[in-house]
Amino acid sequence: MSKASVFISYSRADTDWLKQVDLYLKQLKHQHEFEFWDDTKIKPGEEWKLKINEYIDNCQVALLLVSANFLASEFINNEEVPEILRKAKKKGVKIFTLVIDICNFDDHSPLYKYHCLNKPDYPIEEMPEIDKKKLLVKMARQIRDALQPSSNDSYIDEKVMSVLVLAALARNRDTEFSIKKLQSELNVVNGLEIRRKHIYSILNMLEKEKFIIKIKKNPTKKEKSSAFWRISQLGFSISSEFTNSYLSISNKTK
Repeated sequence: MSKASVFISYSRADTDWLKQVDLYLKQLKHQHEFEFWDDTKIKPGEEWKLKINEYIDNCQVALLLVSANFLASEFINNEEVPEILRKAKKKGVKIFTLVIDICNFDDHSPLYKYHCLNKPDYPIEEMPEIDKKKLLVKMARQIRDALQPSSNDSYIDEKVMSVLVLAALARNRDTEFSIKKLQSELNVVNGLEIRRKHIYSILNMLEKEKFIIKIKKNPTKKEKSSAFWRISQLGFSISSEFTNSYLSISNKTK
């Protein structure tokens, strides 16, 4: 799942609304190759809960079609929404809500503090057709902007980014880095401006491959983080081998 992706949470009773939303997202699929996923993409024989969790875990944006049906769904409220909120807190997943009909969506909902594309008391079903179209265009543009690196960010290929992170940890083999400290190290040494979310996704990938080790401990007031990383022996060996190979090639070309 290498494409920037959006997970769409909705009630199956609102499938007609999903189709209307999808119409305005198709341009982003074609122009930017973003991936938009909802449970209609589940194939026969697949474990549907596992697929839903997989796409929530890997999305960068969650779009929630809020309605009376949505708020009444036990699965959405007990499974999907808590997981989306966890990913927003841990990975910085951006949450957009779109209120599609008259419902009891207010500040008692944990979703209420996230960006709502329309006023909750002015749902899509009450809008004139022209206002509805304008809102759906705004939705597509804001999702596009959320998925694309901003002009102030230096976009770096994932593989290059992985090498930079390993190199930074290898230079400080016995040091445990918080995300903030690692971000500072990468930006200062390489002259870059890298987003925290980008670094976090790379750290998760490197940890799964056992190239780095995640350490949880009580945070200090200075660090304000309970998660720290340092390079593993495997990661150090790979980093050293890469560096030696690069130096060898570089010397031969001089």
